[in-house]
Amino acid sequence: ETLRNVSLVLGAVVALVLAVWRSMVAERQADTAQRSMTYKRFQKGVEMIDSPFLAVRLGGIYALDHLAKEYPSEHHVQVMQVLCAFVRNPPHAPGTPQPDVQDAVKAIGGRKDRIQIEKASGYLPDLSHANLGGMKMGWLDFSGCNFNGADLSGAALIGSILRDAHLYKATLQGATLDGADIEKASLTSADLSGVRSAVSANFTEASLIRANMSYAKMQGANFQRAVLGGADLTGTVFIGEGMPEAKGLTQSQIDLAKFNANHPPIIEGLLDAETEQRLRWSPSPR
Repeated sequence: ETLRNVSLVLGAVVALVLAVWRSMVAERQADTAQRSMTYKRFQKGVEMIDSPFLAVRLGGIYALDHLAKEYPSEHHVQVMQVLCAFVRNPPHAPGTPQPDVQDAVKAIGGRKDRIQIEKASGYLPDLSHANLGGMKMGWLDFSGCNFNGADLSGAALIGSILRDAHLYKATLQGATLDGADIEKASLTSADLSGVRSAVSANFTEASLIRANMSYAKMQGANFQRAVLGGADLTGTVFIGEGMPEAKGLTQSQIDLAKFNANHPPIIEGLLDAETEQRLRWSPSPR
């Protein structure tokens, strides 16, 4: 009877071990099958965006975007790399905004809940030198993205997040920046001339060194601790025209900027954010 009981116990243990082993094998097989399936979906999406047909390219962009959302840890960075490359090198000549590039930009800017994955891997979406003129880029998150040398002229960036973005020598001529969060972004030598509107735009601690801000409408923007050394403020509007006044400006910022003496920045009536003294422009600008 004792031997029988021992045999029953040993049999149960062996059965349990076999069940666990089979479960582990099945789980590994399922995981391998899933990885194979998602990789095939990724390959298919890449093939589709290389199609000569617009409808197929759009389908490929949607497929890749959905894959990145469904399996972020495995495919988000890969998908961003592909979509950024597509935007930088579209299959058609630059000109009016194309719907496929527009949708790819939208997918890139819709990555807000996956930015931590990029930070963990050290990846920054690369849109350098991309032609994004006239694009609708409002209410999207491009924080940390590389826009160095990119053409964003006339782009609608209303409510967009560009925190810590790299915009060295980027062109934002005639862009709309209402409500854009550009905190700590690098806009060194960028062209912001003729910006249409920047109400509630946040330039806190942004680098605007040698940036061209001539004749830009900057009423209502926040320039707290922004660096304006060598920035061209010729005719830049900071107050007036029935719009809210710019915030955070100091005399030291104005003194470090440059402008044409015949068309100084419009700052009359603004107070220094630190001393509360009226801001003034020097008749002998640097």
